[in-house]
Amino acid sequence: MAVWERIVRDTKVVRNLKMLYGHTCQVCQEPLDRGFGDPLVEGHHIKLSL
Repeated sequence: MAVWERIVRDTKVVRNLKMLYGHTCQVCQEPLDRGFGDPLVEGHHIKLSL
């Protein structure tokens, strides 16, 4: 029997961060687009300084 562990993230936080940064990469500062007006941005391991 296989056991899977999954981290459940708050998608509202991810959506808000994408909007806050204008769907632009925080590392390279480039907007990423799939080529047909659909922004391609993933929320990955970004540490926030509060």
